[in-house]
Amino acid sequence: LPNFIHTVAHIQAAPALGRARFVQMLLDMQPGAATLAPVNDGLEHFLYVLDGSVQLDCGQCPQIMAEGVYAYLPPGQLFSLANPSDVPCHLEWIKRCYEPLERPAPLPIVGNQKNIARDPGDVEGTQVQRLLPFEDVAFDMAVNILRFNPGTYFDYVETHIMEHGLYMLSGQGIYYLAGEWMEVQASDFIWMAP
Repeated sequence: LPNFIHTVAHIQAAPALGRARFVQMLLDMQPGAATLAPVNDGLEHFLYVLDGSVQLDCGQCPQIMAEGVYAYLPPGQLFSLANPSDVPCHLEWIKRCYEPLERPAPLPIVGNQKNIARDPGDVEGTQVQRLLPFEDVAFDMAVNILRFNPGTYFDYVETHIMEHGLYMLSGQGIYYLAGEWMEVQASDFIWMAP
């Protein structure tokens, strides 16, 4: 990636790979990895640390983001990343063009998924954590963590008018997607078209 050192980007979804209208990638930031200049692309960004830790500087005091910590950065928000530790850091990075309503874009958010309530899902035995404020229509994206107890399944065919990416944080399961059964496990990625 331009302006990144000691970092490998594993592109999971991008317009250049097909019909996706967002970019999602897994960043592998080795010790000493950093941005050489602030990210300044006019897009909105979502970062989620899978393991290790990374320092985020988004104009306020630099913050250390460890496993389960996430950040939403609105369009135009400059930010820098660095891995000052001696172990690699892996994080999911989503970026896309912001689609505004007639209101200001949201402010930056830094949070920890451990502090987000686990609400019951649509099906018994499932839970959902909404990392971005679900009820605030200023956000034009949603990022959720879904949990399924063993043996749990959706009892309906799920369809969406929006596209989304799915990164499997842990466990394993079977997805029926576009007429095909697929086994999925931790670290797998699926892009789902509208």
